[in-house]
Amino acid sequence: MSGPIITVKSSSTITEDFQEYVRDNWKNNPSPDFKGLAIRIAGAAGETGEWLEHMKKVIRNYNGDFNAYPKTKRDEARLEFGDALHYMVRCMQDFGFTLEEVMIFNIEKITTCNQENPNWDKTP
Repeated sequence: MSGPIITVKSSSTITEDFQEYVRDNWKNNPSPDFKGLAIRIAGAAGETGEWLEHMKKVIRNYNGDFNAYPKTKRDEARLEFGDALHYMVRCMQDFGFTLEEVMIFNIEKITTCNQENPNWDKTP
């Protein structure tokens, strides 16, 4: 990649600009009709599978050591995370949610879980 394709406007954030980019560059089935929704869902699932494949390889081949995972593979994983995020943001937009809103609700949810049960996310 030669450089940034998107630059943050002085009056916005990268999440706002990313959401605008996703909305404006969704060329195939922009409306949430059946086919458009099916493409979004399948795309989100497929791209999630791509980054999960990298996670599997880190565990299987590098004993969970992310620092040992080759840089080229880490770069590939970053692209897959971005692809999954792209599809997820488009699905959020169908619901009328912003990325910021989803992030805030998640922070509140996790904070509440931690307060109610400090060991809720501990693996037995």
